Amino acid sequence: MKLKSIALVSVLAFQACASTPKTTLGEALVFNPKVKGQDDEDAYKKASEYRDQQRYAEAENALSQILKDFPKTRYRKAVMFDLVFVNHAQGLNQSARAWLAKVREEDWAGDEHDRIAYFEGLLRESKGQAEDPFLKEADETKGTTEANMTNSLAPVVYTELMSVNEQLRVDPSNASLLAHLDQLLNVERTSTLIRDNTFDGSIVQEHAYLKRIRSYLASGEVESLKAIGSEYMSKHPQGVLKELVAKYTEHAGSLARVDKGRVGILLPMSGDYSRFGKSTFSALLLALGVEIEPEWLEDGVFPDSIRTSNGLEILLRDTKGDSAHAEELAFDLIANGHVMALVGDIMVDTAPMIATQAENYGVPLLALSREASLTEIGQWTFRLATPYASQNKALVEYLVNNLGHKRFAVLYPEHPYGLEMSEDFRRQAESLGAKVVLLKSYEHNQTTFTKEARIFAGKPELSALPEYQDCAESAETLLSKSDVQEALEACEASVDLRDVRYDALYIPDNFKSVSFIIPALVAEDLLVSQSRGIIGAFRQTTSSRMKPIQLVGPHLWYHKDLLRRLKGQVEGALIAHNPLILSSGDEASERYEELFDREPDTLASVAYDAGKVLLKAFAVSGIESREDLRQRLVTIGEVQGWHRPFSFLENGENTLGAELSQVQRRDFVLIEDDSKHELN
Repeated sequence: MKLKSIALVSVLAFQACASTPKTTLGEALVFNPKVKGQDDEDAYKKASEYRDQQRYAEAENALSQILKDFPKTRYRKAVMFDLVFVNHAQGLNQSARAWLAKVREEDWAGDEHDRIAYFEGLLRESKGQAEDPFLKEADETKGTTEANMTNSLAPVVYTELMSVNEQLRVDPSNASLLAHLDQLLNVERTSTLIRDNTFDGSIVQEHAYLKRIRSYLASGEVESLKAIGSEYMSKHPQGVLKELVAKYTEHAGSLARVDKGRVGILLPMSGDYSRFGKSTFSALLLALGVEIEPEWLEDGVFPDSIRTSNGLEILLRDTKGDSAHAEELAFDLIANGHVMALVGDIMVDTAPMIATQAENYGVPLLALSREASLTEIGQWTFRLATPYASQNKALVEYLVNNLGHKRFAVLYPEHPYGLEMSEDFRRQAESLGAKVVLLKSYEHNQTTFTKEARIFAGKPELSALPEYQDCAESAETLLSKSDVQEALEACEASVDLRDVRYDALYIPDNFKSVSFIIPALVAEDLLVSQSRGIIGAFRQTTSSRMKPIQLVGPHLWYHKDLLRRLKGQVEGALIAHNPLILSSGDEASERYEELFDREPDTLASVAYDAGKVLLKAFAVSGIESREDLRQRLVTIGEVQGWHRPFSFLENGENTLGAELSQVQRRDFVLIEDDSKHELN
């Protein structure tokens, strides 16, 4: 697992591991967060969680620890103000005053005059007197500070907003932070933040302005939008949102205009991925009841605008698979095309850019990409594709809950997909109390796996043990070579090479690579098949009573050539994949096969589902605005897709999830959704 950069690690901590070999690395170093790969961001997030949950004593301990472990932390200001607050919240006002005194000694204290005065006022009220030496200035400033608040903020909300502000200074595009801030910014707080000069120059105030701008855009109040945009620019001429706000004010009139029933489609219709774009768009048109003209496919050129019999107007734009171009096209469709909704893209690189534009300007997006972060961008994205991570979730839950497996091995290729899936599989396993005990990578497109097979067949090496990998990565951050060497020796002493048993082997790669890996494992006498004939022959030949290792793979295994190449060697393998198209033989499927000489693939089914969503969404009256359409999608209920019925969850994801199949008698057999079902 890739870990974030970490600070200097104490060699004594590693020596503690070495002296107690039966103690795990995590147990030996439980009080040293840096050793476990935690940086100041991780530590502050945890402390903030304690604070938000009103676990103030734990928050105080965590915050104090941050200052000890990371004295120059980028969150120092936020941590110190939080320490004032959590002590005050516990009634420990003397400690709170002591921390406030330390705040006043900081170099940056002069820039936080209003904020300091706010807390001084709270502490003065708690004490019931104003002669406290730390609170003298509060008498003069408290009235002014409170007068600037058009609506009062509860101390816990104030502190939370300031905490979010400090984190956004470090990472202004952090999606989870922005989503959390959006939840905090209700109408009353937005007004307070805009009018209260305590927040002048803050990032949270910028986002309060942005929220007000978006509300004016949604209601079509163009002049009010321009006015509040101009006010923002005067207060934040160098703000992080200045370019976005400038676009709002410059294009306010055109952004507010919406043509009912007009939908923008963004797909790669030219370039390396054009064949996928064309087949995807064709599936969408089939769902909308549009007859596809033969010359469109022959010439490779589709009309830019198509009207459907249901009253929709489809505007097609070619992203060319380029993220910057996709971003420009999305804005153009919104500002100049006046679309009510967007659909697209299938590409991982372009999809986030489109989703960001949809969120910026309040346009519902039916996303066709599996890119994991899309629905985290905001409330305007509704995903039709199933994220790859959901496959791991389905796999791990079945392995742990249905089969009782707790120890896993992972062999993965060194490319982005392999890294992402292997790390996610490990996270999913740990979340259910299971463990990855063996973790090894190989080169992309590698075809010989003798070395790897020996490691997984009972001859493990240190570098393949996750606990050793984590420990060694921490050790490498030490400054001197002697300390590094001593720490690595302690890492080696903390793991046991004799205890690398595992129940299941996960390989996140395609069927071609797997067809090279499995024979190599078999050659090293590792039993991976659940075929009774193969198990019997194995035991007769080796005199071993070894239980078969459960093979596990992603959707890339779901290919007939895997069965043709490996036959009984993959009997019993468990495979996660997107929902299968169960309606083959219907008119749309037959037409698709006629056009493309193949069965509908996953991309086609996702686009078809998007078309069905559009039809159901616009079938009711009263859809006059983009907000109307968004609300309709939230409450749309069940939609009959190409896979099966589905709907949308509150976070914009669909309810389809991943499905599991097992290799049985050289065929893929779908495992029904039944918690009592057992693999054969």
